Amino acid sequence: MDKGILITSIITLVSTLFINWRTSSFNNKLKKQTELFKDELEKQNLALKSELTNQEAIFKNELDKKKKIAEIYYEERAKVLQELYTLLVNGPSDIVNLIRFLGKTARKEEWANSEPYLVLYEEVKLNEDLLKKSAA
Repeated sequence: MDKGILITSIITLVSTLFINWRTSSFNNKLKKQTELFKDELEKQNLALKSELTNQEAIFKNELDKKKKIAEIYYEERAKVLQELYTLLVNGPSDIVNLIRFLGKTARKEEWANSEPYLVLYEEVKLNEDLLKKSAA
């Protein structure tokens, strides 16, 4: 019976060593696979971050372009509105002055210098053309 216990103890010892060796081998392979998986995951993470950074740069660039276009649009719009305002405010006054000039001329009043009214008439014609252009 001593031999049976000895054989059982040796078999238990050998099987324990074999199981421990296989477990250790499995754990080592598992560690290697885990490291490979982590490396691959990190590479994919870096690739995604890089792609995200590129997309962010593209969107930022597009946004800057749209902002510049909007700024130019609003600056030009402001200029046109200022010109239109000036034409609408000054136009009636210039026309009234020309009508007074024509009325006084019709009453045979003489002018020392009628040149300012001729210039005013040309300006009124030019402003009328500008007004038509602005309205279109």
